[in-house]
Amino acid sequence: MKKEKFEITPLATALLFAISQNAFAQTQETPSILITGDRDRNYVVQSTSGATRTETAIEKIPQSIVVIPKSMIDDQGGKTLSEVLKNVSSVTSIDERDSNLIGFRVRGFAAATVVDGVQMPGIFHNQTSVVNVDSISLLKGPSGGLYGGSQGMNYPSSGGVVYVQTPEPIKETRRTVGMTVGSYNLKSTNFDLNQPVNEVLAFRLIGEYSDKNSETEKIYFKRQGIFPSISVTPSNDTKIVLKLKDTKNETLDYPGLPRASINSPEVIPGIPRNRFIGANGLPPTVNSTQGANLQWTQRLNTQWNFKLTAAQNKLNLDEVGAFPGSVIDAFTGAAQFGLANQAIYSYRMQQKFTSNVLAPSLTGKFKTGDVSHTLSTGVDIEKSSEVAFMKWSDPSGFGLSPIASNINLLGVVNPTWIEPSDTSLFNSKYDRKFDSSTYYVQDQMEIGRWTLLGSLRFSDIKIDNNTGTSVASKKSTDTAPRLGATYSFTQHINGFVGYGEAVQAPFLTKFATGVPPTPVKMKQTEYGVKLKDYFGVSGSVALFDIARKDVATGDDGLGGAYLADQGSKGIDLDLRYKATPSWQWIAAYSSQDPKYTGTNYSQVSSFVGKQLFNVPKVQYRLATRYDANEGAWKGWGTGLGLTHHAQLPGNGNNEFFTQAATVWDAQVSYKTSGVKYGAYINNLSNKQYYLPSAYFGGGQVLPNMPRTFMLNVQVDL
Repeated sequence: MKKEKFEITPLATALLFAISQNAFAQTQETPSILITGDRDRNYVVQSTSGATRTETAIEKIPQSIVVIPKSMIDDQGGKTLSEVLKNVSSVTSIDERDSNLIGFRVRGFAAATVVDGVQMPGIFHNQTSVVNVDSISLLKGPSGGLYGGSQGMNYPSSGGVVYVQTPEPIKETRRTVGMTVGSYNLKSTNFDLNQPVNEVLAFRLIGEYSDKNSETEKIYFKRQGIFPSISVTPSNDTKIVLKLKDTKNETLDYPGLPRASINSPEVIPGIPRNRFIGANGLPPTVNSTQGANLQWTQRLNTQWNFKLTAAQNKLNLDEVGAFPGSVIDAFTGAAQFGLANQAIYSYRMQQKFTSNVLAPSLTGKFKTGDVSHTLSTGVDIEKSSEVAFMKWSDPSGFGLSPIASNINLLGVVNPTWIEPSDTSLFNSKYDRKFDSSTYYVQDQMEIGRWTLLGSLRFSDIKIDNNTGTSVASKKSTDTAPRLGATYSFTQHINGFVGYGEAVQAPFLTKFATGVPPTPVKMKQTEYGVKLKDYFGVSGSVALFDIARKDVATGDDGLGGAYLADQGSKGIDLDLRYKATPSWQWIAAYSSQDPKYTGTNYSQVSSFVGKQLFNVPKVQYRLATRYDANEGAWKGWGTGLGLTHHAQLPGNGNNEFFTQAATVWDAQVSYKTSGVKYGAYINNLSNKQYYLPSAYFGGGQVLPNMPRTFMLNVQVDL
């Protein structure tokens, strides 16, 4: 695949060059600061900008939000975003083998991923680096489409937002390198080099490389990324930060394992857990991204601040796969489900996303009488495109045919890979252009013990879709409100209630005959309690009710969808307990009922009451960490945790469920003289079970990862 290059606008380049020249010209002495102490081990974060786009105390946000600091990620040795988000309630996990197939779900529904204030295109969120992370905030539920045109081409935020804040250059010299080895031939290295030039200018370079195999034969994962950044602060009123990224993730497409019968999660007898069913010579699946994010913050006076974010993100996915015929029985009519001998088909899909975002905003802090206001307004302008094609195998020239027939899945010989045909009847392609302008205004008001929030977002969206045989243009305008309030009972206990809406325009959905194109409308109501250092406990407990109306559901046999409603009601809990300065606890629990709630179309009435695919009704995590800060054991740290999920629906029809499971993890570390050693074990008891595979919408299963070990060393130079 042709390598994409960064495209920084001439204006941005000239601006940074001019300011940096001024920075070099200054005569101030360059600071030289060496980090000698350990980073803050407190897992409780006091404030975040991920929920309101302004820095706000957690207890004053009328919505559930959980912030995961870098210290927690490091202590637990998390390597993927899914491994990190297991510390938050109501978030579905993603197996690394499914990372190119599905995004995160929160409270049952899709969650968008936002990095440094800009929503990422596509659904490949588990590919996001956790090396290049300062903190991760999880905002639960629709929030009036808080970021950009989040209800358009990008992954909708009906379930919430995963907000990733990446590091920026700081005024301290820091040089850290790390190495990791582990099970399945894991080898990885990372570095973080920060260098201030003077009081005005600083540079930072973060990088990573990792390579490992899998329990599944032939499956491997290679990850590499480089993240340079520059910060220019010519005065106390002005700051400009430019962040770049270039990443590449490579693996083999994994179709999961075929099941023995319609209502069973068990695989066909005789097929081992580690079997790879595909093709010999299968090309790798490659997911690569390039991006630039420029943020200019300007204090106008004592009350008002201006901010401009300009970003471009490119994502290229070349996904190549081979799979057993039972995966597409519904389309071929071959009825191979449960058979030990099946045909093998192949496909190739390429998607190229380009997203350009310009987001100016204005924030003011002032008082009117006894009311303190934080008023913000702005516009998110997004111009994006997606060019994609999907090709299927057809070596026999029938329109759709396998690359090999009657393959014994119990054996070990896969057929030779054959490139999919350019003439298959099922091939498709499209070139989409997505333009949106979203205007918003938000006011956060403090009146005595009350904090009130009100916001309104107006979106004007246009999508042009060129399939090669037809061109269609559609427009949509929507308004989404968000309201909420918090009340401070004491300095440690706050109650809150919140309401938010979002709308997803049905631009890219084909509807069945007689079904009008209808936007998906989402809303959430929640209320609960937030604790702030209440006898050492901080966090929230909330009751929530999310409803999605007119969701495209089912298939009329010609690719057309009907409409149905979905909902999720429940309770979730996220608490952090600092028992002593050295001892911390994490507790996350959710109980929900995510399901189809109704429809006016008899063709999909069987879905009503069915649990949503791959979403558990109950899940929880309990973990603890102890770090000795003094005495003979000073420098030592140890942690233990368990993660549980209830049974999981393996497809939308709930024809089968995979079993509930509880998995333990443990860590031990030692730090001395700028060196930290860590040992990590996942799946401590070597629990073995199956999970639903997201391959082509579900139906297959994949084995969970067995017990794995990891050793790490981090050195401050």
